[in-house]
Amino acid sequence: MVQRTLRQGTETLRDETYLYDTSGRLGQYQCTGTQRPVDPYGRTLRAQAFTFDGANNLTVVTTRFNDGSDDNSNVESNNARYFYEGDDPVQLSRVTNSNDKYYPSEIKLEYDLDGNLKTDEAGRTLKYDPLGRLIEVGTPSAGIHYQYDPQDQLTGETRGDDRDLRFYSDAGLANQLGSHVQSTFMRGDDYLLAEQQSDHTLLLATDGSDSVLGEVGGDGINRRRYTAYGHASGEAPPLGKLGFNGELAEADSGWQMLGNGYRAYSPVLMRFNSPDSWSPFGKGGVNGYAYVEGDPVNRVDPSGHFGIFTPFKLLYRALKQTPTLTTKSPGVEQIPELLTTRGSKAVTKLSNIKLTDWDRLKEVVDSYPKRIADARNNFMPKLADSLALKQFKAQESLNYMVGNFGEPGITAHARRTIAKELSLAKKELKKIPSVENIRNPKLAPEKVGLDRYLPGKPKDRYSFD
Repeated sequence: MVQRTLRQGTETLRDETYLYDTSGRLGQYQCTGTQRPVDPYGRTLRAQAFTFDGANNLTVVTTRFNDGSDDNSNVESNNARYFYEGDDPVQLSRVTNSNDKYYPSEIKLEYDLDGNLKTDEAGRTLKYDPLGRLIEVGTPSAGIHYQYDPQDQLTGETRGDDRDLRFYSDAGLANQLGSHVQSTFMRGDDYLLAEQQSDHTLLLATDGSDSVLGEVGGDGINRRRYTAYGHASGEAPPLGKLGFNGELAEADSGWQMLGNGYRAYSPVLMRFNSPDSWSPFGKGGVNGYAYVEGDPVNRVDPSGHFGIFTPFKLLYRALKQTPTLTTKSPGVEQIPELLTTRGSKAVTKLSNIKLTDWDRLKEVVDSYPKRIADARNNFMPKLADSLALKQFKAQESLNYMVGNFGEPGITAHARRTIAKELSLAKKELKKIPSVENIRNPKLAPEKVGLDRYLPGKPKDRYSFD
């Protein structure tokens, strides 16, 4: 996309133009009109220029904006420089701004040993559990706490005495049940249509990426606008919960917990707070923190792993509207056998491959080396050969999943089979003794020296102490 214009009658609300560098990253953004976006520091944008290094790190962002005078005729600018000074070459350490009248002169960021942001640009403290999931923002007494289900989906948020619960469908967030407001998000043919709240309904006017441009209620239209990287603004606070790319914006931070809570994206820093587990060799790309490879105009990232190139989402929606695939559909023979098992049914539907499918199968694959070694150590070659064959098929299916995430490719029976195999693997791994348990300190002392063979030292009949 190189230009986008929004009009109301003869009035131009926004006329946005985009230029890209040779790597397809957004290089320049310009905007005119009566409803231009506002950046995180309250400046009404006229233009921005983005410079990257070879690792998709933002290095300089030049912003031109109105100074806030009554006629908005005076234009000022700011140069933000991004520094990556730690051992990780893609980990942002600090940001400096040339215009300290409107911007902080320096922002310093801190990370934990796993590369997760622990002190953000606003000075908030972030804490994570051993699985790398964000569990706390702020202080224990006054902060925000997140809870997750066994599938690693963000299902609850607690702040003080208030708590909300979140429920998901295949299309994303379906319900948010809070202490004060309960919301249901309605979609049709993968288009975001409306938000039903406790006592009223909001019709949502969206663009091709499902960014909410207007909330239509009984009192009129509440218009929304966004910077290129998704910072939201408007003449009034939002009435609904969804915003940039149709994703939920966290109330206090403005972050988006993409992938149903997999990791947080910050529109202020224009990058993720945590590295991608699929980086640097998988679809996450060489830069584990970069958002949609530097092209937020033409890409969306609902999974939190990688950007999908879908101008106006037309291609994605066309794929979603194709006939339902079954185990009898043409081309299904290319899918690994493990993923298309159907049990006693003659034919069954293929569902979209999810992150949870990959995670479970990965655990199964990782269990095989120990199980095979244990079978061989116990002189059970047939069992070892059977497990080796299962390992080959599981690894083949795992490789297929990586390249076909979000596409039809797994049956309900296959999901149950993988879940049973994972349960069996966990039980078998518990039975396999560790090296420490195998060792008998009486028969194999840790300290063995030549002095044990000196004359006069007592020995048993087998020359052991």
